[in-house]
Amino acid sequence: MVPPFLAFGFVLASIYGLVFYVLFGHGWMRLGVYWLVGVCGFAAGQFIASALGLALADLGATKLVEGTFVSWFCLVAARVSLRK
Repeated sequence: MVPPFLAFGFVLASIYGLVFYVLFGHGWMRLGVYWLVGVCGFAAGQFIASALGLALADLGATKLVEGTFVSWFCLVAARVSLRK
């Protein structure tokens, strides 16, 4: 069974990718790219925050602020790299 904090993080990161696509996406391929980047960015934020011992706003074991920040940073970086 999947731990609740992983499921919550996955759903939240998926929503970030979808919202980013709705705001900036063009074409179906970018939906998949933004979703993958959002999920991987959120996971990276979780890992970085855990490794550094950061705890700005936790919801259980989910690091909301850190995961959100890294996810959106990665989404913006992906958009900039896809535009060129």
